[in-house]
Amino acid sequence: GLMNLIQARMDGLLATIEMSFEGSKVDRNLLNNNRQELLREFNTLNKLLTQKISKYWKEYFNVNSNDQLSILLFGGKLPKTESFLPGLRIKPLQEWKVKKEGFYSTAEDVLQTIHGWFRNDPESIDLGISSELGRDAKEIVTLVLEYRKLSKRLKTYFIGVEKLIYDLDNCVHPTYNHTSTSTGRLSCKKPNLQNQEK
Repeated sequence: GLMNLIQARMDGLLATIEMSFEGSKVDRNLLNNNRQELLREFNTLNKLLTQKISKYWKEYFNVNSNDQLSILLFGGKLPKTESFLPGLRIKPLQEWKVKKEGFYSTAEDVLQTIHGWFRNDPESIDLGISSELGRDAKEIVTLVLEYRKLSKRLKTYFIGVEKLIYDLDNCVHPTYNHTSTSTGRLSCKKPNLQNQEK
């Protein structure tokens, strides 16, 4: 009964400690080659996105700035100058408004909704904007979504893992836990090996 359960838990605990100690070997060359390939793809995408945005935003544009992206998509006052930039003139939904005055959310679900509006031919959708703006908006939103996806992949699967590789054995030594999930499955962190690209 209870003693068998305790013994099973102890065996599981000892196994996870041993797994963490042994570590998981990482092929640094393969990791680096894949990172370089993804970085080239990311830089190409960033360049294309910058070109598209420069038509509407003349100064330096930080794709990671939600405020700047909000102004670009929906229009708004530019910081510092207080001049109004019409941007792409996409009409935002009221629930996208954030507490910060004058800005709208540019979260994943918001961008996916906008992307869905443009799934068909942008000219056939009545968003109150010209067909040229519609085409540009569709392209920019698509590129921003792809930019975020690649950025996350780089940070999580390459840069994040690289920082956790021990030089002595070229292994990562994650912390395993068999009690943190409600289903009882084994989980791990630093890095989360279940969340790594194949």
